[in-house]
Amino acid sequence: LDAVYYHDARRQAVRAPLQQWLQEYAARLRADPLTAEARLAKMAAANPILGGGFNSYNNAYDAYDTSGGAYGPRRSVHSSFFGVLAEIGYAGFALYIVIIFCAFHACGQVRRLAFRNEALSDFGKSAIALEASLIAFGVGGSFVIFQYNEMLWHIIGLSIVLRRLAVQQAKDVLSTERPLRPAQAQLKNPFAA
Repeated sequence: LDAVYYHDARRQAVRAPLQQWLQEYAARLRADPLTAEARLAKMAAANPILGGGFNSYNNAYDAYDTSGGAYGPRRSVHSSFFGVLAEIGYAGFALYIVIIFCAFHACGQVRRLAFRNEALSDFGKSAIALEASLIAFGVGGSFVIFQYNEMLWHIIGLSIVLRRLAVQQAKDVLSTERPLRPAQAQLKNPFAA
C-alpha cells in the first residue's frame, strides 16, 4: 500500500506543474488568438512580392506580435516553407516550390530511364537516394528552418546534374546498341552545335 501511495504522490508531483503550465498556456492563447500562421500571413501580405528579406522573420516578429511578448521576443518561424513565404514573398515561395518540384521531376526521369536500361542502374539508385533526401527535407523543413542550408541546394543541384548525365549516358548507350545505317550517318543536323 505504501508503494501505491508513493507512486501516486510522485505522479501528482510531476503532473501538477505540467497542468499549471498547460493552463497558463491556454490562457495566453485565449488572450492572443492570433496564431503564428496568422502572424506569418500578415508578414507575407505586408510585402507580397519580395517579402521582408532574407532571415528577416525573427527581426520582424515583434512588430507583428499582438501578445505583448508573451511568447518571447524575436521568435522563429519553425518551418522552411513558412519562412520562405514570409522572407521572400509569394513570388519567391512559388519559385522555391517550382525548384523543389523540378528536382523531384529530374530524379523521376532518371529512375524511369534506369528502369528501361540496365546500363543506367547506378544512376537510378542515385536518383532514389536524392529523392529520399528531398523527402527528408520536406518533412524536416515543415518543422525546422533550413531553407538556406547549403546541403538542400547541393541536393537540388545534384539531382539536376544527375538527370543531365543520365540522359547523355542513355544517348551514348542507344547509339552503340543500334548503329546508324550509312545513309543516316552521313546526314548532319544543321542545328547541332
